[in-house]
Amino acid sequence: MPKISASIIIPTFNKANILKMVLSGYLAQAKDTPDFEIIILDDASKDKTGEVVACFSDKLNIKYIKQSLNRGANYNRNIGIEAAVAELLIFADHDLIPSPDMVKLHVYQHELDPSESLAVLGNVKTHPEISGHKLSFLFMERAWHGIDNVTRLTWRYFITCNLSIRKKFIEENGKFDENVMHNDDVELGYRLFKHGLEIKYNPEIAGYHYHPLDFDEYMNIAQRDGAAVAYWLKKSPQAKGQLLDYGIFSWSNRPGKLIKHALVIAVFNKFTFRFMRKLALLLTPHGNIARYFYGGIYLHRRRETIKKCLRNNQTYA
Repeated sequence: MPKISASIIIPTFNKANILKMVLSGYLAQAKDTPDFEIIILDDASKDKTGEVVACFSDKLNIKYIKQSLNRGANYNRNIGIEAAVAELLIFADHDLIPSPDMVKLHVYQHELDPSESLAVLGNVKTHPEISGHKLSFLFMERAWHGIDNVTRLTWRYFITCNLSIRKKFIEENGKFDENVMHNDDVELGYRLFKHGLEIKYNPEIAGYHYHPLDFDEYMNIAQRDGAAVAYWLKKSPQAKGQLLDYGIFSWSNRPGKLIKHALVIAVFNKFTFRFMRKLALLLTPHGNIARYFYGGIYLHRRRETIKKCLRNNQTYA
């Protein structure tokens, strides 16, 4: 039996139509791609996810694990880690369509650098079919903006939509916190960083994000994001000084960052929110300018959610 070089872990929920495109992408991997398995973790979907997986079961090496109750992505990722047979894990999203070389390049990168503490972050681009959905493009741009100029990636770039890491390192140093429903991967990156995690970015390891995003969903993501950060702060109060980018103020930050934080609050707040939203919609065709305004609106919603959760002693808003 051929050696399985990589286990691809994909949690999913009610994305059958997109999952079909995703699995077609794995079916179209380059001919010289090492053998791999795909672990689909179905979080109690109500659509035809199971039928879609069944259509590919004789073409791809797939393990399909379905939950009877909705448990969240982190619970399912941990189940996937346990079920994986390969030494190398590739975490991917259920709306990430892989480029033909994605799996091969992940494996190759770890062969070049066999360090047990290495994580490899691939590139994520907006799928051309949804390029007209400007918020989808801006959301991904915001996450990857400036990454090419970063010499040493911090735990903030432990982003599991297209990331590989050795199974042994995660098993020995900590799995996903199943109580975290958003920023779930970055929270783990923060913990793994204390154990020597090193993240390298390879822009050639590409996947295409297929997630049309409207303004309401964009704001819902910001709200879930803020609620997760509030939980994170309660769990790890010592992280406060490193969470300014997530809306947590601390005097331990550098003066320059504090000034920038104060300026963002001065411009984007509850009094300016509606005006800034209208301005952002008006500027949507202009990528760089629109990214600034949508980013500020996102940060405001996240910051307000954090304050609400901490004030009311809530875990999630």
